[in-house]
Amino acid sequence: MNPTSLRTKEEARLCASIVKEISQTRGVSKDPVAIGKLTVLVARLFNSGLRERDDLMSAAMRSSDLQGDLMHTDTGMRTSSNSKE
Repeated sequence: MNPTSLRTKEEARLCASIVKEISQTRGVSKDPVAIGKLTVLVARLFNSGLRERDDLMSAAMRSSDLQGDLMHTDTGMRTSSNSKE
């Protein structure tokens, strides 16, 4: 097995675990829009060089605090444009 592919899986698991933990902490684990934004945020931080779990978690928590729209998405008021009245 190629060590690079194993490392990639480990990196993906690290990022996914951070997204999961933050989304549960913030109460947005059922909001796909917030999860998507959080996933992009964590991926960008990871790609910028944050590889240690604690550093990545801290930076993601701080950044998600600064991005207020991440935690305040509108999930309850969506309507279908195809709905018949």
